[in-house]
Amino acid sequence: EGAEAVVSTQSTGGSDPDFRVFPEAGQLLPLGTEGTLLCVAYKPTLYGKTHNAKLIVQTADNEWSYVIQGQSPSFSVPVGVATTPLRQSTTASASAKKNFIRQNMKKIAQKTP
Repeated sequence: EGAEAVVSTQSTGGSDPDFRVFPEAGQLLPLGTEGTLLCVAYKPTLYGKTHNAKLIVQTADNEWSYVIQGQSPSFSVPVGVATTPLRQSTTASASAKKNFIRQNMKKIAQKTP
């Protein structure tokens, strides 16, 4: 017969909220069987930090304690075509600018006898 188990994640400094345990409570299968599957989910929210948690499985007769460390996957720069358009050089944009005042002055000078 199995023993009622309480499963929780905790540590003295506080476990990282990036870890979750399923199921949180349930029935442990008896000794000599395949055992009870406990799933620890880890979803990091920050890169470059090692996350820590302590899993405690507790029954009326026993207690098991596990220290869990989670690491972010290594980051690699994406390779591919740039999605942002390239800026034009300042010399090309300077030559494309028009002096509308000068053009207007020339037009006025041409119309005046």
